[in-house]
Amino acid sequence: MKRERVLYNEMEYIVLFKYSSGYWEVRDAQKERYYKVELVHHSQLKDYTK
Repeated sequence: MKRERVLYNEMEYIVLFKYSSGYWEVRDAQKERYYKVELVHHSQLKDYTK
């Protein structure tokens, strides 16, 4: 399954959940085994396109 990817602090993150408050749960896409979730406001995120 493909997940939505975004840029945060110039690093690639995977979106896990979007809250109605505007905050999104994201995790680092490069550290697949290290599952640290961050809560970030969507205004701090950029679309990721390869």
